[in-house]
Parts: sequence; C-alpha cells; structure tokens
Amino acid sequence: MKFSIIIPAYNNRHQLVELLKTLEEQNYTEPFETIIVDQSDIKESPVEISRGPCQWLQMEGTGAARSRNLAIRQAGGDYMVLVDADGRFRNYTLQKLDMITKNNPDYDAICGMCLNMEDGKPFSRYADFKTRPVNFDNYMGCLGTAMAIKRESLLKVGLLDENLGTGGRYGSGEETDLVLRILESGGRLLYHSWFQVFHPRISTDMPLRSWTIKHYHYGIGYGALLRKHLPIKPMWVFKHCILMILMPLAGVLTEILRLRLRQALRYAMSIIGRVYGFISYKA
Repeated sequence: MKFSIIIPAYNNRHQLVELLKTLEEQNYTEPFETIIVDQSDIKESPVEISRGPCQWLQMEGTGAARSRNLAIRQAGGDYMVLVDADGRFRNYTLQKLDMITKNNPDYDAICGMCLNMEDGKPFSRYADFKTRPVNFDNYMGCLGTAMAIKRESLLKVGLLDENLGTGGRYGSGEETDLVLRILESGGRLLYHSWFQVFHPRISTDMPLRSWTIKHYHYGIGYGALLRKHLPIKPMWVFKHCILMILMPLAGVLTEILRLRLRQALRYAMSIIGRVYGFISYKA
C-alpha cells in the first residue's frame, strides 16, 4: 500500500465527514488506508469509509503532533499523507500525488500547495505555482495540511516533535521543525504545486481575544522552533531571529498607518509570542 492518510480530529466531526467524502470520491484506483485519531472531549462513534481500510483511534488528551505520531506508528503505507480534519481533497489529489512520487522517487517528502476553501487562493503567502526543491531559504511554503512523507524517512528523523504544535507546550511549528530536521539529516524535499489541498482561511471575524491568542501561540511555536535549531545552524537562526522581529514590526507600523488596529494587534502579539517562545524553549 502506497498511501496512509493521517487525520487528527478534535471536536470537528462535521468537517471530518466532509473530508472523508472527498476521499471516497478519489479517482485514484489503487488501495489506500485512512487513519483517524479522535481527541474529542466526547468520544465520537467511528465514521465509516468504503475506500480501503480505515482505522479510528481514540487518544486521551490533545496534541496534533502526538496524534499524528500515534497514527504513523500504526500505518502500513509507504507515504504518510498529512491533512487536517477541516481540509478537503480534489477528486484527483491522490492520483496527482502518485504521479509526482513516481517521477521523484529520491525525495523523502512532497510538500503541496494549500488553497483557501473560500476563494481558491493560496493559503500561505509563501506558496507559488513553481515546482522546486525545498531548502533552508524557501521551506516556509511547506504546510502540514498538504504534505506526503516517506514513512522510513519519518522514522529516521524521529517523527514529529510533540512539544511543538497545537496542544503541545509550544503552539505551532511541528511541521516546519520536521522539514528542517529532514534537511539537516541530508534528506530531500520537493515542493510541487500539482499536489493541492483546500483548507478554511483563518477568519478575521473571530472574536478579538481568540484572534490575538491564536497569533500569540503561532508566535510562541516559531520562536521555540528557532531556539531548538540554534545549536545546529546558529548563523541561519541568527538571521531568522532578526527577521522574526523586523517583519512583524513592519507589519505593526504599516497597519497603524492604515488605521487597521486589529491587524496591528495581530502582528504585535506575534512578536511577543516569538520572543517568549525563543526565551522559554526547553527540549
């Protein structure tokens, strides 16, 4: 079996059902497996899926990285396809991914393009439509909701860091950390825009408190990520530490001039989170 679809779920059954529908509709003819890790407060009954074997695992506590690691240890596929429960596949996503992996067998991972579900535009400002090898300068285009990684490569670098990411000690960065560790180990990653996954855009209509807390935790994860890699690539981390302050600071000033105070607060909370994450990080 080539693909294991890894899905962490947390109190979002409706979105999960919609994702599984897009898996049912895949025109990829080879068998694939689906592994769902349920971390919900109230344990849900399993959702049936007719395309290939499906495992529904219950996990006590939360943590996106922890749940994915649990699924990966149970998986039997050659590639672990990471996707969030609120993501969506096109009906040819796995067919395209199969073609990409066959044409690029020497790559440890394929990073795809994440698109906004609402308008089809790139979810990340770092995304583009050019296929390219991933390196330490362009890794930010790799998102965990559109990533396929060889299982043997994951086991080699030690799976996902469970201290990072939603539900962990530091609120983000687990997928980026994995990308960096693969590169540091001499592995190869390919960004390929043919591999596409849809994801809801982060709503600017969220309550202000939730909005600022979310970006604060994103900042903590990024700061912790840089601190973690400081002993391995000190000059690279030094450069990114400067950028991690200057870029959002420029955002604060720009948004204040535009009288967009909500956006300015977002950038300010990101700076505070990044500094705190860097200072407080412990392995």
